[in-house]
Amino acid sequence: MFIGWDFDETLIAHPNSKNFWRYIHDNPYRQKHFVITFRTGYLLDSIWNDLNRERSPLRPYHFDGLFGVPESLYHGFMVGAPEGSPYLEWKGEKCRNLGIQILIDDATDHVITGCARYGIEYIHPDAFL
Repeated sequence: MFIGWDFDETLIAHPNSKNFWRYIHDNPYRQKHFVITFRTGYLLDSIWNDLNRERSPLRPYHFDGLFGVPESLYHGFMVGAPEGSPYLEWKGEKCRNLGIQILIDDATDHVITGCARYGIEYIHPDAFL
């Protein structure tokens, strides 16, 4: 089983973040874990520092990949440009291309379309409360 994890408001800054850390760290079912985030640029580069600052035990070797949305796609979406139109499907498509079956993400409005289109099971982190 391959699991995709959103970063902000899921792996950090969510009431369940520490439980998610423990699950990924212990990896009881030997799953593959990936970070699939809308972060770009220096924010993407700071993920490991942000986890460390939160006192997370997770390190890069706990994950099989870290993927941030392409900056042109993110910026295009933010300004309403045509090149930003695939933004809402990006996480679903990225998961499909990586063989990820489940995406855990707080931003339902930004991921549900892509998950539905590409057959990815979507779970909101609140479902684990």
